Amino acid sequence: MQNNRILLLDDNLISLKSIKKELSQKFQIIITDRPKDALQYLTESSPFAAIVAEYLLPEMNGIQFFYLSQKIALWSQRIMLTSYPDNSIVIDAVNKGKIHSFLRKPCSPSILTDTLTSAVTYYNLLASLKSDLSLDSNHFQGFSQSSDTFENHKKLNELTNREWEILDMIAMGYSNQDIAFKLCLTIGTIKSHCCNIFNKLGVSSRTKAVALLHTGPFMSSEY
Repeated sequence: MQNNRILLLDDNLISLKSIKKELSQKFQIIITDRPKDALQYLTESSPFAAIVAEYLLPEMNGIQFFYLSQKIALWSQRIMLTSYPDNSIVIDAVNKGKIHSFLRKPCSPSILTDTLTSAVTYYNLLASLKSDLSLDSNHFQGFSQSSDTFENHKKLNELTNREWEILDMIAMGYSNQDIAFKLCLTIGTIKSHCCNIFNKLGVSSRTKAVALLHTGPFMSSEY
């Protein structure tokens, strides 16, 4: 069963309740107006597929909150929804908060719904890949460590969350420019991530990386 749990953090409770009402038919929504309470939810409750937070918050700002949330909920997709007018926060939100999407208020319900749907889909894809990879690695423990499939699984398991995200987009045919635009990163940063991915997988091209990703029964049908 797919995880459709969403954590919404904003200092405006009226706005939170309105968003929850609009989205509750499609997602399981938890709301809070305090970052510390949100971090407690992430620590003590079931995993969230996505976390949506405002930049302007009590106790800490949204980027600081997302930075802390990564240590608790690495795989949750992070979305900033803010009325803060300064574009300079986008860079910090990406580099420090590791956000996956940046939305401006007012944001139409359809755009927010589409963004959350994509986030939930991607979270569950990652969860499925990681789960199958872990299970399959355990299965191969009884076989020779030199098995090509087992070795490939070990290599894939070394990828970071961001590297998995980029490899997934490479497999879907995105160019470096497309990936950079979607993730709000520079092309140079994407090329650096690709080099790290290739080095960890022991390959020299996108085609070989995708071919290795297709190795084994853990491959998702999404591809």
